[in-house]
Amino acid sequence: MNTGSNPTPLSFREPTALAADLEKTRLRMMALTVGLPLLCLGLYFGLYLFNSVGLKEKKMSAVVTGKQFYEGNSTYTTKVVGSQSWVQSSENPGIHMIQLDAEGEKLVAVVQHADYLKYESGDTVTVLVRRYRLTGSYEVIDITSHRKQGV
Repeated sequence: MNTGSNPTPLSFREPTALAADLEKTRLRMMALTVGLPLLCLGLYFGLYLFNSVGLKEKKMSAVVTGKQFYEGNSTYTTKVVGSQSWVQSSENPGIHMIQLDAEGEKLVAVVQHADYLKYESGDTVTVLVRRYRLTGSYEVIDITSHRKQGV
């Protein structure tokens, strides 16, 4: 029942208190907007460093199981300079790869064209590899020696 007095609305607040709450909310949003991406970047680079820095290199005996070649191509980009269009091309070289079986692990090594021609399926090679911590995958660093099949 209304006793004749004017009740104050529950949502009424002093303008200074409202401004202080808005300022706190704005600061929290700024901290979240800046802090969360920085935290994600720090986590990403921290995991990258943990996974790849200071890995031991290991020599393994491997057998060449196959070869792959991805042909090069041209990429074209158009740039507008002073209302004039310029089409520029860039050549992407082909990629030569050797497939290896190193102690039961399937590996792929990217090699130069001369090395690609030198290796045949069944050849035995010694590879220098490193193993990543988190994924357990190998990276071929170098092929150090080569022995032809049947020799």
